[in-house]
Amino acid sequence: RRISPKINNDGKIEWLVEPIKKELMQADPQLSKLYKQNKSQNDFGNLCALYVGMTRAKRGLYMLSDFDRVSAGSTVHYLRDRLGSNANEEGVLWQTGDPDWAQSFCTKKISESCEEPVIQKSSFEIAHPRLELVRPSFDKLARVSASTFFDLNESASEYGSAVHNAFEKVEWWGETTLKSLKSSNRSDSVIQCMNTCFSDPVIRELFTRTDKETVLWREKSFSLVQDEKLINGVFDRVHLHKSESGSYEQAIIIDFKTDRIHKYNTITQAAQKHRPQMLAYRSALSALTGIETSSIELHIIFTSIATRIIL
Repeated sequence: RRISPKINNDGKIEWLVEPIKKELMQADPQLSKLYKQNKSQNDFGNLCALYVGMTRAKRGLYMLSDFDRVSAGSTVHYLRDRLGSNANEEGVLWQTGDPDWAQSFCTKKISESCEEPVIQKSSFEIAHPRLELVRPSFDKLARVSASTFFDLNESASEYGSAVHNAFEKVEWWGETTLKSLKSSNRSDSVIQCMNTCFSDPVIRELFTRTDKETVLWREKSFSLVQDEKLINGVFDRVHLHKSESGSYEQAIIIDFKTDRIHKYNTITQAAQKHRPQMLAYRSALSALTGIETSSIELHIIFTSIATRIIL
Protein backbone atom coordinates (compact mmCIF):
# COMPACT_ATOMS: atom_id res chain seq x y z
CA ARG A 1 0.00 0.00 0.00
CA ARG A 2 3.01 2.32 0.38
CA ILE A 3 4.27 1.91 -3.18
CA SER A 4 4.44 5.29 -4.92
CA PRO A 5 4.63 6.04 -8.67
CA LYS A 6 6.85 8.68 -10.28
CA ILE A 7 4.61 10.39 -12.85
CA ASN A 8 5.99 12.37 -15.80
CA ASN A 9 4.56 15.52 -17.37
CA ASP A 10 2.28 13.45 -19.61
CA GLY A 11 0.66 11.86 -16.56
CA LYS A 12 2.26 8.45 -17.23
CA ILE A 13 4.12 6.36 -14.69
CA GLU A 14 7.88 6.27 -15.18
CA TRP A 15 8.78 3.97 -12.28
CA LEU A 16 7.54 2.63 -8.95
CA VAL A 17 9.23 2.46 -5.59
CA GLU A 18 8.44 1.71 -1.97
CA PRO A 19 9.44 4.96 -0.19
CA ILE A 20 12.26 4.78 2.38
CA LYS A 21 13.26 7.29 5.04
CA LYS A 22 12.72 10.92 4.10
CA GLU A 23 16.36 11.89 4.61
CA LEU A 24 17.60 9.16 2.28
CA MET A 25 15.04 10.03 -0.39
CA GLN A 26 16.00 13.71 -0.26
CA ALA A 27 19.70 12.78 -0.62
CA ASP A 28 19.16 10.80 -3.84
CA PRO A 29 18.55 12.90 -7.01
CA GLN A 30 15.92 10.55 -8.48
CA LEU A 31 14.15 9.71 -5.23
CA SER A 32 14.17 13.38 -4.31
CA LYS A 33 11.99 14.09 -7.36
CA LEU A 34 9.47 11.50 -6.17
CA TYR A 35 9.55 12.90 -2.64
CA LYS A 36 8.83 16.42 -3.89
CA GLN A 37 6.09 15.15 -6.17
CA ASN A 38 4.39 13.20 -3.37
CA LYS A 39 4.67 16.15 -1.00
CA SER A 40 3.17 18.46 -3.58
CA GLN A 41 0.26 16.07 -4.18
CA ASN A 42 -0.37 15.66 -0.45
CA ASP A 43 -0.19 19.41 0.18
CA PHE A 44 -2.62 20.06 -2.65
CA GLY A 45 -5.00 17.42 -1.31
CA ASN A 46 -4.86 18.99 2.16
CA LEU A 47 -5.49 22.41 0.67
CA CYS A 48 -8.56 21.09 -1.16
CA ALA A 49 -9.90 19.55 2.07
CA LEU A 50 -9.30 22.85 3.88
CA TYR A 51 -11.15 24.75 1.16
CA VAL A 52 -14.15 22.41 1.36
CA GLY A 53 -14.24 22.63 5.15
CA MET A 54 -14.08 26.44 5.17
CA THR A 55 -16.68 27.01 2.45
CA ARG A 56 -19.46 24.75 3.74
CA ALA A 57 -20.41 26.91 6.72
CA LYS A 58 -23.63 28.88 6.08
CA ARG A 59 -23.69 31.16 9.15
CA GLY A 60 -20.44 31.15 11.08
CA LEU A 61 -17.07 29.41 11.03
CA TYR A 62 -14.79 28.84 14.03
CA MET A 63 -11.41 27.10 13.71
CA LEU A 64 -9.56 26.03 16.86
CA SER A 65 -6.00 24.72 16.91
CA ASP A 66 -2.84 24.33 18.96
CA PHE A 67 0.17 25.23 16.82
CA ASP A 68 2.52 23.32 19.09
CA ARG A 69 0.75 20.04 18.38
CA VAL A 70 0.55 20.09 14.58
CA SER A 71 3.28 19.38 12.06
CA ALA A 72 5.09 22.17 10.27
CA GLY A 73 3.48 21.16 6.98
CA SER A 74 -0.05 21.40 8.34
CA THR A 75 -2.56 23.66 6.62
CA VAL A 76 -3.05 25.33 10.02
CA HIS A 77 0.42 26.88 9.68
CA TYR A 78 -0.44 27.83 6.12
CA LEU A 79 -3.45 29.81 7.41
CA ARG A 80 -1.35 31.49 10.10
CA ASP A 81 1.19 32.59 7.52
CA ARG A 82 -1.54 34.06 5.33
CA LEU A 83 -3.81 35.62 7.98
CA GLY A 84 -1.26 36.80 10.54
CA SER A 85 0.74 35.31 13.38
CA ASN A 86 -0.08 37.67 16.25
CA ALA A 87 -3.02 36.63 18.41
CA ASN A 88 -4.85 39.09 20.67
CA GLU A 89 -5.37 38.71 24.44
CA GLU A 90 -8.23 36.28 23.87
CA GLY A 91 -6.06 34.09 21.68
CA VAL A 92 -7.86 35.09 18.48
CA LEU A 93 -5.49 35.08 15.53
CA TRP A 94 -7.89 36.52 12.96
CA GLN A 95 -11.58 37.36 12.71
CA THR A 96 -14.04 39.14 10.50
CA GLY A 97 -17.75 39.77 10.48
CA ASP A 98 -20.19 40.25 13.35
CA PRO A 99 -19.28 38.18 16.45
CA ASP A 100 -22.95 38.41 17.57
CA TRP A 101 -24.32 37.05 14.32
CA ALA A 102 -26.40 34.39 16.10
CA GLN A 103 -28.57 37.06 17.74
CA SER A 104 -30.01 38.02 14.36
CA PHE A 105 -32.05 34.82 14.35
CA CYS A 106 -34.19 35.84 17.34
CA THR A 107 -37.57 37.10 16.14
CA LYS A 108 -38.31 39.10 19.30
CA LYS A 109 -36.50 39.66 22.56
CA ILE A 110 -38.36 39.38 25.87
CA SER A 111 -36.28 39.67 29.04
CA GLU A 112 -33.07 39.09 27.07
CA SER A 113 -34.38 35.77 25.72
CA CYS A 114 -35.76 34.73 22.38
CA GLU A 115 -39.34 33.68 21.83
CA GLU A 116 -40.08 30.17 20.69
CA PRO A 117 -39.93 30.08 16.88
CA VAL A 118 -43.24 29.98 15.05
CA ILE A 119 -43.50 26.87 12.89
CA GLN A 120 -45.57 27.37 9.77
CA LYS A 121 -47.52 24.26 8.82
CA SER A 122 -48.06 23.42 5.19
CA SER A 123 -51.64 23.51 3.92
CA PHE A 124 -50.93 20.61 1.54
CA GLU A 125 -52.10 17.13 2.48
CA ILE A 126 -49.57 14.31 2.32
CA ALA A 127 -50.06 12.50 -0.97
CA HIS A 128 -49.42 9.06 0.56
CA PRO A 129 -48.10 7.68 3.84
CA ARG A 130 -44.40 6.95 4.19
CA LEU A 131 -43.80 3.33 3.25
CA GLU A 132 -41.75 1.01 5.42
CA LEU A 133 -39.14 -0.86 3.39
CA VAL A 134 -39.23 -4.63 3.96
CA ARG A 135 -36.71 -7.12 2.53
CA PRO A 136 -37.79 -10.65 3.54
CA SER A 137 -34.63 -12.27 2.14
CA PHE A 138 -32.17 -9.68 3.52
CA ASP A 139 -31.34 -11.89 6.49
CA LYS A 140 -30.15 -14.76 4.36
CA LEU A 141 -27.65 -12.53 2.60
CA ALA A 142 -26.26 -10.98 5.76
CA ARG A 143 -25.72 -14.00 8.01
CA VAL A 144 -22.57 -16.07 7.51
CA SER A 145 -21.59 -18.96 9.76
CA ALA A 146 -18.53 -18.14 11.86
CA SER A 147 -16.96 -21.51 11.03
CA THR A 148 -16.64 -20.52 7.38
CA PHE A 149 -14.07 -17.86 8.22
CA PHE A 150 -11.56 -20.66 8.87
CA ASP A 151 -12.12 -22.13 5.39
CA LEU A 152 -9.11 -20.84 3.44
CA ASN A 153 -10.23 -22.36 0.15
CA GLU A 154 -13.66 -20.86 -0.35
CA SER A 155 -15.77 -17.92 0.77
CA ALA A 156 -19.19 -18.87 2.17
CA SER A 157 -20.92 -15.95 0.49
CA GLU A 158 -19.28 -16.71 -2.87
CA TYR A 159 -20.17 -20.39 -2.52
CA GLY A 160 -23.81 -19.57 -1.71
CA SER A 161 -24.04 -17.30 -4.76
CA ALA A 162 -22.46 -19.98 -6.94
CA VAL A 163 -24.97 -22.62 -5.77
CA HIS A 164 -27.91 -20.28 -6.40
CA ASN A 165 -26.53 -19.48 -9.83
CA ALA A 166 -26.20 -23.18 -10.67
CA PHE A 167 -29.79 -23.97 -9.63
CA GLU A 168 -31.00 -20.95 -11.60
CA LYS A 169 -29.59 -22.49 -14.80
CA VAL A 170 -31.71 -25.63 -14.36
CA GLU A 171 -35.01 -25.23 -16.15
CA TRP A 172 -36.33 -28.79 -15.75
CA TRP A 173 -34.66 -32.03 -14.74
CA GLY A 174 -33.32 -34.15 -17.58
CA GLU A 175 -30.52 -36.53 -18.33
CA THR A 176 -28.37 -33.70 -19.67
CA THR A 177 -28.82 -31.45 -16.62
CA LEU A 178 -25.73 -32.52 -14.72
CA LYS A 179 -23.70 -32.98 -17.89
CA SER A 180 -24.26 -29.36 -18.83
CA LEU A 181 -23.31 -28.24 -15.33
CA LYS A 182 -20.09 -30.25 -15.46
CA SER A 183 -19.18 -28.73 -18.80
CA SER A 184 -19.67 -25.23 -17.39
CA ASN A 185 -16.95 -23.35 -15.53
CA ARG A 186 -18.08 -24.23 -12.00
CA SER A 187 -16.12 -25.30 -8.95
CA ASP A 188 -15.96 -28.97 -7.96
CA SER A 189 -17.77 -28.23 -4.70
CA VAL A 190 -20.75 -26.70 -6.54
CA ILE A 191 -20.95 -29.62 -9.00
CA GLN A 192 -20.73 -32.08 -6.10
CA CYS A 193 -23.54 -30.22 -4.32
CA MET A 194 -25.75 -30.40 -7.42
CA ASN A 195 -24.96 -34.10 -7.88
CA THR A 196 -25.92 -34.86 -4.29
CA CYS A 197 -29.16 -32.89 -4.47
CA PHE A 198 -30.36 -34.42 -7.75
CA SER A 199 -29.46 -37.88 -6.52
CA ASP A 200 -32.36 -37.48 -4.10
CA PRO A 201 -35.59 -38.66 -5.85
CA VAL A 202 -37.74 -36.16 -3.91
CA ILE A 203 -35.71 -33.18 -5.11
CA ARG A 204 -35.44 -34.60 -8.61
CA GLU A 205 -39.22 -35.02 -8.78
CA LEU A 206 -39.69 -31.40 -7.74
CA PHE A 207 -37.67 -30.32 -10.79
CA THR A 208 -39.47 -32.70 -13.17
CA ARG A 209 -41.97 -31.18 -15.59
CA THR A 210 -45.56 -32.38 -15.13
CA ASP A 211 -48.54 -32.53 -17.50
CA LYS A 212 -49.93 -29.31 -16.03
CA GLU A 213 -49.42 -26.10 -17.94
CA THR A 214 -46.76 -24.38 -15.83
CA VAL A 215 -45.03 -21.03 -15.93
CA LEU A 216 -41.52 -21.13 -14.43
CA TRP A 217 -39.87 -18.22 -12.62
CA ARG A 218 -36.15 -18.38 -11.80
CA GLU A 219 -34.42 -15.68 -9.74
CA LYS A 220 -37.44 -13.43 -10.22
CA SER A 221 -37.18 -10.04 -8.50
CA PHE A 222 -40.35 -8.39 -7.24
CA SER A 223 -41.56 -5.25 -5.51
CA LEU A 224 -45.04 -4.50 -4.23
CA VAL A 225 -46.80 -2.24 -1.77
CA GLN A 226 -48.83 -4.09 0.83
CA ASP A 227 -50.21 -2.82 4.15
CA GLU A 228 -48.27 0.46 3.76
CA LYS A 229 -45.04 -1.50 3.32
CA LEU A 230 -42.75 -1.60 0.28
CA ILE A 231 -41.70 -5.25 -0.03
CA ASN A 232 -38.66 -6.15 -2.14
CA GLY A 233 -37.43 -9.68 -2.69
CA VAL A 234 -36.21 -12.35 -5.10
CA PHE A 235 -37.95 -15.67 -5.70
CA ASP A 236 -35.35 -18.40 -6.20
CA ARG A 237 -37.80 -20.60 -8.11
CA VAL A 238 -41.58 -20.55 -8.58
CA HIS A 239 -43.86 -23.02 -10.40
CA LEU A 240 -47.13 -21.35 -11.47
CA HIS A 241 -49.76 -23.90 -12.48
CA LYS A 242 -52.55 -22.74 -14.77
CA SER A 243 -56.15 -23.89 -14.87
CA GLU A 244 -57.97 -24.91 -18.05
CA SER A 245 -59.21 -21.34 -18.37
CA GLY A 246 -55.62 -20.07 -18.39
CA SER A 247 -55.63 -18.39 -14.97
CA TYR A 248 -53.19 -19.24 -12.21
CA GLU A 249 -54.70 -21.66 -9.70
CA GLN A 250 -51.76 -23.20 -7.81
CA ALA A 251 -48.12 -22.41 -7.15
CA ILE A 252 -44.97 -23.80 -5.57
CA ILE A 253 -42.28 -21.54 -4.11
CA ILE A 254 -38.86 -23.19 -3.89
CA ASP A 255 -36.03 -21.54 -1.98
CA PHE A 256 -32.44 -22.80 -1.85
CA LYS A 257 -30.56 -22.52 1.43
CA THR A 258 -26.86 -23.20 1.87
CA ASP A 259 -27.01 -23.21 5.69
CA ARG A 260 -24.61 -25.58 7.41
CA ILE A 261 -26.72 -28.06 9.33
CA HIS A 262 -25.16 -29.37 12.56
CA LYS A 263 -26.10 -29.98 16.18
CA TYR A 264 -26.17 -26.26 16.96
CA ASN A 265 -28.25 -25.50 13.88
CA THR A 266 -30.56 -28.41 13.27
CA ILE A 267 -32.72 -28.64 10.18
CA THR A 268 -35.79 -27.84 12.31
CA GLN A 269 -34.13 -24.71 13.69
CA ALA A 270 -32.97 -23.66 10.24
CA ALA A 271 -36.44 -24.13 8.76
CA GLN A 272 -38.02 -22.06 11.53
CA LYS A 273 -35.46 -19.31 10.99
CA HIS A 274 -36.45 -19.02 7.34
CA ARG A 275 -40.19 -19.45 7.94
CA PRO A 276 -40.99 -15.68 8.20
CA GLN A 277 -39.29 -15.04 4.86
CA MET A 278 -41.19 -17.86 3.16
CA LEU A 279 -44.54 -16.70 4.57
CA ALA A 280 -43.81 -13.18 3.32
CA TYR A 281 -42.98 -14.60 -0.11
CA ARG A 282 -46.25 -16.54 -0.18
CA SER A 283 -48.21 -13.42 0.70
CA ALA A 284 -46.36 -11.46 -2.00
CA LEU A 285 -46.92 -14.13 -4.66
CA SER A 286 -50.62 -14.25 -3.79
CA ALA A 287 -50.88 -10.49 -4.23
CA LEU A 288 -48.94 -10.58 -7.51
CA THR A 289 -50.81 -13.48 -9.13
CA GLY A 290 -54.19 -13.65 -7.41
CA ILE A 291 -53.60 -17.22 -6.21
CA GLU A 292 -55.05 -17.99 -2.79
CA THR A 293 -52.33 -18.44 -0.13
CA SER A 294 -53.82 -21.84 0.72
CA SER A 295 -52.95 -22.95 -2.83
CA ILE A 296 -49.28 -21.92 -2.61
CA GLU A 297 -46.85 -24.55 -1.34
CA LEU A 298 -43.60 -23.56 0.36
CA HIS A 299 -40.53 -25.75 -0.19
CA ILE A 300 -37.03 -25.20 1.19
CA ILE A 301 -34.09 -27.19 -0.20
CA PHE A 302 -31.14 -27.34 2.17
CA THR A 303 -28.36 -27.97 -0.31
CA SER A 304 -25.68 -28.91 2.22
CA ILE A 305 -27.60 -32.08 3.18
CA ALA A 306 -29.75 -32.47 0.03
CA THR A 307 -33.01 -32.32 1.97
CA ARG A 308 -36.36 -30.77 1.10
CA ILE A 309 -38.63 -29.32 3.79
CA ILE A 310 -42.26 -28.34 3.20
CA LEU A 311 -43.51 -25.59 5.48
